[in-house]
Amino acid sequence: MGVIYLAGMTGAGKTTVGRCLASKLGCAFLDLDEEIERIAGTSIIEIFAADGEEVFRDLETASLVNIGETKDAVVALGAGVLERETNLFHVQRIGTIIYLRASIETLFERISAETSKRPLLQDAYTDSDLRSRLSDMLKRREPHYLTASLIVDVDDLQSAETVAERVYNGLNLR
Repeated sequence: MGVIYLAGMTGAGKTTVGRCLASKLGCAFLDLDEEIERIAGTSIIEIFAADGEEVFRDLETASLVNIGETKDAVVALGAGVLERETNLFHVQRIGTIIYLRASIETLFERISAETSKRPLLQDAYTDSDLRSRLSDMLKRREPHYLTASLIVDVDDLQSAETVAERVYNGLNLR
């Protein structure tokens, strides 16, 4: 099976779906953001506040390389990790990328109440600003997401289990 990387925007459901998919596959689940926090000994919000985005991205790359040594796992990627070409090349070489695609409206609905937990969105004070930021980020990131082996649209899927089932069926692992 190898490593299955779940990619997509913040709010697409990578962590929740990843846990369900790993359970279905009977393999390990790893969340890149959780791994970064474990290694750094602090939260992502605190890393951004104290050291800035570039330091966070360096930690993200180092954590990605460490996770890549895991066999047979589902990994929830950070939303911006594939913007670094070295990271994109790494995950393409090591495993299979699955893009969980969500519309701006779905992303907005899922994260609008918790922007304070998301360092690149915490100062989006109005609904309009948040939608605009999400749109800008998606335009920048989606070309990288579209390199995925499988794209699963999550807007109309009602549960993480349904999305995990769709991913599982798309992987043709049976």
